[in-house]
Amino acid sequence: MQTGQGLTEMRDEEMALKFVIDYEEPLRQIGQLEALEFTRRVADVATAQIFENMRNSGKYKGLPYLDENGNTRRVASIEEFCEAKLGKSYRRCLDLSQNLRTLGPDLYEQTERLGLRNIDYKAIRSLAAPEQELIRRAVEEAQSRDEVLDLLQELAAKHAREKEEITRQVEDLQGECRAKEELLAERNRERDALQEKLFRRTLETLEEKVVKARKDAEQSSMVVRGTIDGPLRRAVMELQEARASAGVDNRMFLAGLFGEISIVLDGLREEFAIPDVRELRDNEFEWIYEAGDETKGDVNNTGGAVS
Repeated sequence: MQTGQGLTEMRDEEMALKFVIDYEEPLRQIGQLEALEFTRRVADVATAQIFENMRNSGKYKGLPYLDENGNTRRVASIEEFCEAKLGKSYRRCLDLSQNLRTLGPDLYEQTERLGLRNIDYKAIRSLAAPEQELIRRAVEEAQSRDEVLDLLQELAAKHAREKEEITRQVEDLQGECRAKEELLAERNRERDALQEKLFRRTLETLEEKVVKARKDAEQSSMVVRGTIDGPLRRAVMELQEARASAGVDNRMFLAGLFGEISIVLDGLREEFAIPDVRELRDNEFEWIYEAGDETKGDVNNTGGAVS
């Protein structure tokens, strides 16, 4: 007679057997799928090697193949070769080739066995050469994909910290540049203000010099005219009276004297390109003659004309 413990053990065995029977087919299919996935990964390594060899040698050109309509065609480009002979796009073959060059054939096979994905390979390829070497060593020793991912995540975190530090430094430098630009702009404004002030002062000084020079010229002119209208005129009058009373003719003497004065004035006019108002009548200098006529009238009223 069986005990209660024996009955329990029999039921457990029956349940275990039933479990195996019920799940035998799904488990077998999963195993087949895993085997196919492993085969695909190994095939990716082989595809990368074939792609590299064919692209470097150019021997893919002219290879025959059947298109989707059953017509025989010949490969004309590396893109066509990838689609027709390797069953993958050129972009995918290029990714596999880059993985192969980054890791080498042996390590690439190892990473495929570990189950690394395309996103993992892209992360590895983005690393600097020293960090890629760390990944290669980790792949050699790793027993699972997670071990490689842990190192990738650690390197990613390191990159994030470095990027954050670089960003901070860039922001600091940009802030310094902005401050320097503002300081330079302020100095430029101050310089412009000083230059404008100096320019205005220069104009003011120039105007002051012009005003003073005009006054000096006017005073000198008045002295000359006063000498002519005063002492010179009296001397001429006396010489003319001597001519009338004693018959002494001094006109040539006076002509030479007046000529010397004219030569001095003409030389001064030519030296500084001063127009001769006697040649500018009926133009914009007419006011000079009007003023001269008035002055002449005043002189005639105060003394006699030279005869």
